[in-house]
Amino acid sequence: MKSPKRLRSDIQTLTMHLGQVRDALVRRSSEPQAQIGKECQRASEALGEILKTQDLPEDYKVAVVGRFKAGKSSFVNELLGARLAGEDSCRRQLFDLSDDMATKLDIEFYQDARDALLKALVD
Repeated sequence: MKSPKRLRSDIQTLTMHLGQVRDALVRRSSEPQAQIGKECQRASEALGEILKTQDLPEDYKVAVVGRFKAGKSSFVNELLGARLAGEDSCRRQLFDLSDDMATKLDIEFYQDARDALLKALVD
């Protein structure tokens, strides 16, 4: 499984290559033979629109939820390719994981505030 950092790098490389294809299409857009130029122009514009809408966000928010001892921490560790989340019993912990560090915050859930908290996490 590729790490998120490797996936981001691969996506950036592919985006660069698609930009090069778009540039080549633009250079051919004045070709008069068999309306090749018009097709190149149309394809370059479509590719440009796709590239504009495919920006990668800097940060992601992910919630991993499951039953007690279901393997949530093991899943996160495997996904990130590093042992950042503890695999022993821990119930109320939030982890802020980045490429170079992991910080944790213990939180307590109060029954009356549970719905508001869950709604805030989703928003």
